[in-house]
Amino acid sequence: MALYDDVRGLLSRGGYGSTSTERQMRERIAAAEAEARSLGRPITGYQPLSYRYSRGRGNYGSTTINVPLFGKSEQELLGPLQEEARRLSAEQTQLFEEQKLGIAEQLKILQSEKSSLTKAQESYSNMLMEESNRRKEAEEKARQEAATLKINQGMANRSGVLQIRPASGTPRIAGTEGFKRRTQQFGTTSPYKGLSTIKSGMVNA
Repeated sequence: MALYDDVRGLLSRGGYGSTSTERQMRERIAAAEAEARSLGRPITGYQPLSYRYSRGRGNYGSTTINVPLFGKSEQELLGPLQEEARRLSAEQTQLFEEQKLGIAEQLKILQSEKSSLTKAQESYSNMLMEESNRRKEAEEKARQEAATLKINQGMANRSGVLQIRPASGTPRIAGTEGFKRRTQQFGTTSPYKGLSTIKSGMVNA
């Protein structure tokens, strides 16, 4: 429409042209077509422009000139699409970066929680190990105390047996008492005294 309005502007207010109007219009149209070709804009159609012109002496004629309509070039057609693609790509990149930051924060939180959980598990394991060690020590101590008590009881029982004395009236004899008793029992007379009275001649006789 810009070229159509430009060409139409060559006419007078009443829509009349002169003998040079058609030449001027065609020059404008040729320049517009050259520019369109350089920009890659194709001609998509024509819009007719009718006007009247004076032939002189009060005679008027009419004519029609076709004003080309130019479409958009490939770059102009793809430009908005490319711009939209760039905008969407930028939004996706920003969204991806935000998601990446969010994931990094979540991973940091998870790692912190995992570290805390690991520490809690280690603390709990250490507590169980310490409790097990204390229980083993208590069991070992109790076992040793029981063994010691059993040994002491056995020694006490044996000591009691050694202190038992017979109930008979036999006097206890110790030292040289036995020899004294034998002297008293058999007397001091020599058992061989009779032999000393035997005369030597009697034996030989």
